[in-house]
Amino acid sequence: MSSTTVPFAGGSPGDGVPSAVADVLGGLKRRIRLYIAVEGTAMVLVLLAAMFWISLGLDFAWFRISRLELPVWFRVVFDVLVVSGAVVAAVGWIGLRWARRFRARGLALVLERRFPELDDRMITAIEMADLNDDELTPLSRAMLDRTLRDVVEASRQLEVGDVFQKRPLRRAVLMAVGLLISIGGLAVAESDVISRWADGFLGLEETYWPRDYRLVVTVVRGPSRTDVPIDSRSPYRHPRGDDLVLAIEVRPDPSRPDVAPLTDVEVTYRQAGGSGRGVCSQRGPHQFRFTRGGLLEDLTFWVSGGDYINRHPYRVRVVDPPTVEQIVLDCRYPEYTGIAPARQKVQGVQVDLPLETDVSLQARTNKLFVGVRVEFDNYRLVLENDNNTPKAWFEQQAEDGQSVRRRAIDPKLLLRNSKEGGLEWPTRLLKLPLMVGTGSAKGLDRIFGADAGTEELSEPIPMPADVQMRISVLDTDDILSRDPSRLTINGIVDQPPEIETALKGIGTEVTRIARIPISGVVRDDYGVDEVHFEYQVVDGNTRPDQIGGEWLKRSLTRPPSGRPREFPLATAREDIPRDDALKTPRHEQAVWFDLRQLSPEPTVGQKLVITLVATDADDKNGPHAIRSSPIHVFSIVSNEDLQFSLIQKELRLRQRFEQVIDDVERTRKNLQGYRRQVDDANNSTDGSGGEDGGEQVNPAERSINEVIRGHNETVAIAEGFADIRDELINNGIHTQQTLTRIDEGVLNPLQRITTEDYTDVEGALRALARVSRDGATPPLTAIDTATDSLQSLLERMRRVLREMQKLETYQEALKLLKQIIDDEEKLLEKTREERKRDLIRKLNGPASQGDSKPEKKPSTEKKP
Repeated sequence: MSSTTVPFAGGSPGDGVPSAVADVLGGLKRRIRLYIAVEGTAMVLVLLAAMFWISLGLDFAWFRISRLELPVWFRVVFDVLVVSGAVVAAVGWIGLRWARRFRARGLALVLERRFPELDDRMITAIEMADLNDDELTPLSRAMLDRTLRDVVEASRQLEVGDVFQKRPLRRAVLMAVGLLISIGGLAVAESDVISRWADGFLGLEETYWPRDYRLVVTVVRGPSRTDVPIDSRSPYRHPRGDDLVLAIEVRPDPSRPDVAPLTDVEVTYRQAGGSGRGVCSQRGPHQFRFTRGGLLEDLTFWVSGGDYINRHPYRVRVVDPPTVEQIVLDCRYPEYTGIAPARQKVQGVQVDLPLETDVSLQARTNKLFVGVRVEFDNYRLVLENDNNTPKAWFEQQAEDGQSVRRRAIDPKLLLRNSKEGGLEWPTRLLKLPLMVGTGSAKGLDRIFGADAGTEELSEPIPMPADVQMRISVLDTDDILSRDPSRLTINGIVDQPPEIETALKGIGTEVTRIARIPISGVVRDDYGVDEVHFEYQVVDGNTRPDQIGGEWLKRSLTRPPSGRPREFPLATAREDIPRDDALKTPRHEQAVWFDLRQLSPEPTVGQKLVITLVATDADDKNGPHAIRSSPIHVFSIVSNEDLQFSLIQKELRLRQRFEQVIDDVERTRKNLQGYRRQVDDANNSTDGSGGEDGGEQVNPAERSINEVIRGHNETVAIAEGFADIRDELINNGIHTQQTLTRIDEGVLNPLQRITTEDYTDVEGALRALARVSRDGATPPLTAIDTATDSLQSLLERMRRVLREMQKLETYQEALKLLKQIIDDEEKLLEKTREERKRDLIRKLNGPASQGDSKPEKKPSTEKKP
């Protein structure tokens, strides 16, 4: 038998079910659905209210602990979970239960269990309602009708509401009402709490808690730059190694005037090397300062004070500060220097360049830059970014640093071209055309002059020499160079040439036909352009400091060519004047001044002043001319006077040579005495000679020093005789006999003595010193060898001395003749003076003669 299902909407359950029974079952169904709706709604409201209080508590607790709002992501998740839970609860408690199909048999069973007096008649009536009449017997039909009548009667007396349990529904409703009342009371008492909760959990605002204070953080970048507010949304880039200085401003809530001033602000930071916390120092009302010295790695920090802390951490990214890695100078030197254009890398902070050098300075940085400032003296060149376009100008500053004059510069002068054809910007290379010279001051005045115009500057910038240039760079991270790169271009001033001269083979007294050789060298830093003689013939009483007349010029026979930096004074052999004796390689290393070419010829008693003048090729700030110093002053004397002067020199050299001979003789005698001591010690047979031998003094080392001193003196004497020989030739007073006597009698023997004999003597003495070292008794043969070499040296030196002495009588005769001539000239001069006085007395008359005392008349007798 199949059961009959009563429609959920309360329609007729079937043909066999009385309408009264169907009404009871439909009413039960409606009461069930109402129960489900009320209870489910109450439970959903309880869930939502509970979630409200939970969220409110979490938010309050979190803010008290961290002074931060709950993260947005957390609130989003919480809202999603609440909504999801409410939907699930509504579906589970209301939707699914409401949608269930209620069968008549099930409803009847509910009633049968709740109301036992039905005695299963209702369920029987429901089950039998679908049977056909054909299937029933008359008895069965009668019994069914009787059952239906009893069911109808019983259902009319049923209270369907008694089927439900009221307590769960009442509890759910009371809980929902209570929670809703609590929320409503909170809304009435603390509406700002509800508003804050709505902003946080419904509006999902990032900041919704009201605060007494607000902290604004600014990075202090130094006196030359403006401070930068730091933003938590993007990292602040800080130069590596610099101090990070934070200025923290406390801004109290203006709506709360009773809020006490904040006195404590902290910074909590975290780095790769660890974390820490620092207390800020107060600098004034609502002003605090925090410094993190020498920052070398990235930093994340939070600022807290009172009830404020930044939600998102501030981030500091450490980057390398911009700096000039390399400076290269492309130099075009002045033409007079003879130096080819070259590229010079700057090492250090200074570089030396010749004045008037055209320089292209190229500074390469370690990072892309968008700003450059070049400063020197009170001038400044600025290159900056203007809407991603380079803009440059050159300005003159007043003492207070304010610009007073400005000229725009074409950025093409300062930047290189990119591969696309435009200017490379931002870039790492700065080009700066400069002109280093003495006229830089005038050039700068011309740039900023009244008639300079307003067009862009397109010429090199005049750069004063020896002035420090400071280059500051601003990179794409808005970081300025920690310290400007400094460069000083020292201007090398073209110095006048240097002249070194010496007289060789000539003295300060010359004859009227002398040839004066001047040796030496002329040097110039960039090349000697011209060298010539300048001379004057002055009175014999003129002192060197009184010379001021006009200089006469005479050219060299071989002037400099090709601008050599070092020009040795030299003359070609064929250009050496007159005498073949001078045409030697030694005399070629000098320039010659021939007195016979002077017009008019100088006279005895006058002075000849000679100097060399050298000029360089500086066509910018020169040319520079220099006169040799000291100037050479020569007294012009007669041949006899010069010969007498040379004889005096020769006599002095002979006296020095005699002293050398005496020294060598003394050395030889000392060695002979030492030999006797050694011989006596060797012949002693009683043993007492050992003590004598211990007292012997070995003169070998002392003898070596004496011989070396004599050797040097002999060389000087030989050079003195060579000078005498050259003076004779150069003054034109020599004879072949005189030269032969000097060469064969003095110079050649002295040459052999200094190169051979002295060498043999020194060798023998050193051998003696070696064998007698450490107090050992030398063999007699070593002493004899040294003594013999000294004897040979003495014999040769005495022969040279005799050659010198052969001329003693002749030289003394010349000396006496010179003295007689001088006395005769003095006597004649005195006689002329006396005659002059007599003539003056006669002209003055007798009165003058009476007053005057008789004078003794000088004798006119000639002295023999």
